[in-house]
Amino acid sequence: MSSSGTIRSRAAERGFVLATTLLVTTLLTVMLAASFLLVSAEQRTTDNSFGTARALALAQAGLQNYFSQARGLSDTSTYDSTRITLVLGYADVVATKVRPSGASTGSQLALWVVKSSGVATSPVLAGQTQGSRTVAQFAQLSQGVLPARAALVALNGLKVI
Repeated sequence: MSSSGTIRSRAAERGFVLATTLLVTTLLTVMLAASFLLVSAEQRTTDNSFGTARALALAQAGLQNYFSQARGLSDTSTYDSTRITLVLGYADVVATKVRPSGASTGSQLALWVVKSSGVATSPVLAGQTQGSRTVAQFAQLSQGVLPARAALVALNGLKVI
């Protein structure tokens, strides 16, 4: 009798080991798939953050580039736009006159709002949007005065020109 009881328990143990092995394998597979999904979502989030940060830098660079150019803004014009191409994208800059110059407005200078929209066109994954940010700044068009005096600094001293 004891020999038949031993045979039954070993057969039951084999079935239990097979079921446990299948359960552990299934759990490991599900955990591995979930970790791949989590890593993929983190990568997309990081890429989007980099894209928007890059787009903000492009928008600011486009705004400063626009101010450094000798654009044809005058008291008679009311609108100006340009596209500035940069290394990892471009910036669309639009200047719109908000207030004309004159005594009726209380100011001698016209007031402009200059808006720069930066778009990051660096390579992104398929189906992922490009980063885009917009910055704006008020500006007044005034004639600058540059004095003729300048200084040249060299290793051997300062020479006033």
